[in-house]
Amino acid sequence: MQGRNGARVSDEEFEALYRECPDLFLELSADGDLIIAEPAYPIDGIRGGSIGSRLCEWAETDRRGVVCGSSAGFIMPNGARRSPTASWT
Repeated sequence: MQGRNGARVSDEEFEALYRECPDLFLELSADGDLIIAEPAYPIDGIRGGSIGSRLCEWAETDRRGVVCGSSAGFIMPNGARRSPTASWT
């Protein structure tokens, strides 16, 4: 999905849609295409939990950053908005 007249979805439009539809898993590609992801299957949730758990264990030892789960969204250098399964910053 693109914004009006085929234009890129703006940050404001993306944030408004995110607030209006909190149950959707939304991401935005670098080209401004709106990505609506389906909820993960249980096995994917199990794998994601395992990855997050291991990442947390490592981060607690490393002490140089924080771990976020899949609900955290990030604006990438190319303008994409992504929510990875687990992340460390």
